[in-house]
Amino acid sequence: MKKTADETKISFEERLKSFEDVQVRTGERNPEALDEFILLLEDNYVNSDEAFKYVLKRRISKLISIIIGVILNIIGFALILIPMPTEFDDVVILRATPQNGLHLSDVFGFAEIIGVVVVFIGTLLIFYGAKRYKS
Repeated sequence: MKKTADETKISFEERLKSFEDVQVRTGERNPEALDEFILLLEDNYVNSDEAFKYVLKRRISKLISIIIGVILNIIGFALILIPMPTEFDDVVILRATPQNGLHLSDVFGFAEIIGVVVVFIGTLLIFYGAKRYKS
């Protein structure tokens, strides 16, 4: 059955939204879900090239998410583990009183806190990408 030009103009993502509602798992013997899936395949034009591009795009986005997470973890651990040079202990950035002020070592201490946040965000990206990669 040939589809008309108007039906093929609908974006591929919009055509796939109707398939997301059907719960068909591999090896499952649910005849109602399989019948619904067959009807959706008959009603919607799905080109194998478009499906391949869609799957490839999703996998690349998941892989990029995992790679960015790993890079953020490396940067975060570097911020935490690399020691501060001893030359920066006495450098005052902002002097509040003659005895007290904001030292450069305080800024490096804040960088360690930022490192913990960066590691947390990187780990979330890794787990989110891995979770999406399985589905």
